[in-house]
Amino acid sequence: MTRHPVPILIILLLTLLAAAVPVGAADVIVYCDPQDQMNVRVHFYTSDLQDGWIGAMVSREVVGECLPGVFITPEPLVIPDGQGGLDVTIVDENYDPTHATLYRVWGVNAEMQPVELPTGEGPYTHFVATCTDVPLMRGRIFDLGEDPSKIGIELCAGDCWEFCVWETTVGVGSVDPAEYEPFLDTDTVVEIFGEFDIAPPENSVGCMRAVRVEEVADCSGSVATVETSWGHLKGLYR
Repeated sequence: MTRHPVPILIILLLTLLAAAVPVGAADVIVYCDPQDQMNVRVHFYTSDLQDGWIGAMVSREVVGECLPGVFITPEPLVIPDGQGGLDVTIVDENYDPTHATLYRVWGVNAEMQPVELPTGEGPYTHFVATCTDVPLMRGRIFDLGEDPSKIGIELCAGDCWEFCVWETTVGVGSVDPAEYEPFLDTDTVVEIFGEFDIAPPENSVGCMRAVRVEEVADCSGSVATVETSWGHLKGLYR
């Protein structure tokens, strides 16, 4: 079956045209398997869906790139007749390994229109994942002044790094403080590597769990240059 990308803007327009009704819920959990394939698991029950809805769809967006989202499920994931729910895993063969990826699950109403589900404390209607060593965030970090296991981040504006729901904070309990403390409350731009946190807010360490913090020159991601002498440079190759 040929895949036809659907811009998120079109989806949002369809959403505005849809009736304003309470929405149902569905989970999306994403993981990278040992073969470095992106697996997207969608799971919902008939009772999770708004009355009259037929199923769900999943979209993909590239984190840090302001590109239109596309559906990885060009056709709705429909609950088979006689079944109470659906639990299906999709291998996303077209994800971009050079960036983290944001996946969203959508409801599909009786008119075959995708309807945006609310993001919040759960179920997890969105998920951010990567199969490669790429940053999940880029911006300027600051001290929260209360919980030493978390830092705040002001994301690079206009570059589409936003995917947090309840708070734009980063858990740094697994990172050596010497890696990030010199950059706190400064104009230095950093990239943060780690994993998306899906714990409920009361148990969350933040929007993501950091494993590494690296300085970059600016919000375009350029690597900061280091000034050195020609003699020192030659000495590195002796």
